[in-house]
Amino acid sequence: MMEGKPMIKDMALHKDQTTKIHVMKLSDGTVQTFDTEEWILVLHTANAYQEDGTLVLEAQTFENKDNNPFDSISFDKINNANKFLEHDFSSKFKKMSFNLIDGTFKLKNYMGVDNGIIDLPMFNPKYSGIKNCFTYLIHEWGATTIDENYSFPIHKYDSC
Repeated sequence: MMEGKPMIKDMALHKDQTTKIHVMKLSDGTVQTFDTEEWILVLHTANAYQEDGTLVLEAQTFENKDNNPFDSISFDKINNANKFLEHDFSSKFKKMSFNLIDGTFKLKNYMGVDNGIIDLPMFNPKYSGIKNCFTYLIHEWGATTIDENYSFPIHKYDSC
């Protein structure tokens, strides 16, 4: 973006493939690969922790492969009030569970939005690597009108 071109020009989104996530064991460097069996894009993660042989990752995702999430900040949209409110990216906050023993993978929807993007998950850093209850997310580009009340509200999600 600093060069005046969209960020997506430097990324390849393989829309015809499923998403694969590689988990590395820090103690010995071995890698275990998990196939999500669907196309998802993860940009921002919240907490990650282990419980009973399962690695849990809480993250913001995009699932609509036909709508590029980087278009939300494209100059064409930002500079055009008629396009400014068009943001259907199927953005969700999810729990991803990687069973490190049997190799299975599970996705659980925590929350989603109809319009805009649910993004930039934050939690109390004292709980980094430990199960926590509360995550805060910004709902960007979700308003349906541009007026003096236009904002990016913050959602509090309780996973307990």
